[in-house]
Amino acid sequence: MKVIKPYVIYGKQDCVFCDKARRLLKSEGVEFTYLQLDSDYTMDELWEKVKFTTYPQIFLYDYSIGGYTDLQKSFDKQKGLL
Repeated sequence: MKVIKPYVIYGKQDCVFCDKARRLLKSEGVEFTYLQLDSDYTMDELWEKVKFTTYPQIFLYDYSIGGYTDLQKSFDKQKGLL
């Protein structure tokens, strides 16, 4: 049986914000799947899910929450920092 992880990060190589998103989720103890451009998905496949202009693109239960900054804000909001 496949375990569904709530967060999915669509990233690419040499992406500082992709690395930051992974570190943030790890530090929060959140399980996630990291998908790498050109080995796990194509740009066209991601474009069908969301019209994006930056990396990473982060999804929570298949809902687009945006990029790293949006992810950080969502955790800050949960902690009452915003």
